[in-house]
Amino acid sequence: MDAGDIFNPGDSIPRTIALTYEDTGAAIDLDDLDEITFDVIHAVTARSLGTYTLTGGEITKQDAANGLAWFSVGQSVSVAAKRGLYLILVTTEETDADYEDNTHIRKGTSFCFKLS
Repeated sequence: MDAGDIFNPGDSIPRTIALTYEDTGAAIDLDDLDEITFDVIHAVTARSLGTYTLTGGEITKQDAANGLAWFSVGQSVSVAAKRGLYLILVTTEETDADYEDNTHIRKGTSFCFKLS
């Protein structure tokens, strides 16, 4: 965490998230994904601050080949949010014939930002 990860209530909170394979660290090509979902939750209370999706238009592919996705927690959301650390729960879905229902789902958790 650095100064760019710390925000005040009422700030717009832009975030760029790098999606990588856990085993290799290589970037996931976002153009291969059917859906991306970011759930932002408070680290202590586990209360959800918001859910953002690619198909809902809240997530933008910033650099698809390098796995970079962008979203923003709006001012109207952050103004009423509890102070503290927030985590991001990432879920990706892609069509893959190697899976029984033709869908491969990945999930992961990471630090997102601090609200002071």
